[in-house]
Amino acid sequence: NGSCVVSKTQSAVPNCNQVDLSTGKCVKCSQGFFFDQQGNCQQADPNCKSFDSSSFLCRACYDGYSLNA
Repeated sequence: NGSCVVSKTQSAVPNCNQVDLSTGKCVKCSQGFFFDQQGNCQQADPNCKSFDSSSFLCRACYDGYSLNA
């Protein structure tokens, strides 16, 4: 039907691009997502140009947007 589905060899981990098959844990989030403190993939702000994954904060926005203090 032309859509992407999770491979039968991978477990379904939300927003995860790569799963460690031995542990079932995500080792790489999908594009536009980042690991939170619990190791889950969370969506980054789509208007954020530069994201700090250690503080979970946007550092720079795309043109036409500004950081909310």
